[in-house]
Parts: sequence; structure tokens; C-alpha cells
Amino acid sequence: MKEADFFNQLAPTWDAKRERNDELLRRLTDKIGLAPADRVLDLGSGTGVLLPYLAATVAQVTAVDYAEQMLAIARHKNRRFDNITYLVSD
Repeated sequence: MKEADFFNQLAPTWDAKRERNDELLRRLTDKIGLAPADRVLDLGSGTGVLLPYLAATVAQVTAVDYAEQMLAIARHKNRRFDNITYLVSD
């Protein structure tokens, strides 16, 4: 089994099995010092936990993951943002 297959199988339940701390994610993205004109490359995006914080702050986000199903979930969760590009790549 390829690693991508492993994560593709886990994708449907990934978020439910992970603790999410919105305040910590907000502080993390604030600490980076992003500017509205910035372009961000999010490597290993998974189901897109950081994407809403990034997309609300910068001009463009490219979300990259090698597990297609992880990115499919990220795309669905963040469909309200038109400044995110999704790329399945290793």
C-alpha cells in the first residue's frame, strides 16, 4: 500500500479523530506575520485545518497534499474561499 492510499482511507474520519484548537491556530497564523498581498504554499494540507485562517488573511493559498481524498475534504470544507488552489502532488 502506498502512503497516499493509507491517508486516502483515513480521510473521511480524519477530522473527527483529531482535536482542533481554533485559538491556537489563530495565534499561529497571526504570529507568522502574513500580509494581504502574500501568497502561501501550504505543504501537507491534509483536510485543510489551516486553510481558512490563511485564506482569510492572504491573496492566494496553494494547498498541496499527496492524498487526493484529504484535499477533496479540504476543498469541500473551504469552498467559500475562491483564493485557494488545490494540488495533488508528492
